[in-house]
Amino acid sequence: AEQANIALHGQYDRFLHLLKDPVFHKGTWTFIDVPKESTGWRLLAWRWAYGDTKRLVVVNFSDQEAWGVVKVTDAEGRGSDSLQVTEMLTDTSYYRSAREMRDKGLICGLKAWSSQVFAY
Repeated sequence: AEQANIALHGQYDRFLHLLKDPVFHKGTWTFIDVPKESTGWRLLAWRWAYGDTKRLVVVNFSDQEAWGVVKVTDAEGRGSDSLQVTEMLTDTSYYRSAREMRDKGLICGLKAWSSQVFAY
């Protein structure tokens, strides 16, 4: 019999917990066309919004690492241009310029067959 992979089980538990959020069930989603330069062609991205809740999902559907710039046209700072962006699978938070996320995009680097889910 195959041994249980505790780390992988934990990743799926966290992912399934994230999917319970109403934003993914009641919200609206928008496909984001990631520029195809360099390895960006390997990435797919979507925005989800429900009330004040916003999510960005970026997926690398390839067997190699990929980097791309994902424009987040609905990024808005609260009272300033600074916006907290949290990658929800790792609980890592960053501060980014909302204007840069709208105009230039968020730089995303993903390992093969991986995904990132951002709250912003």
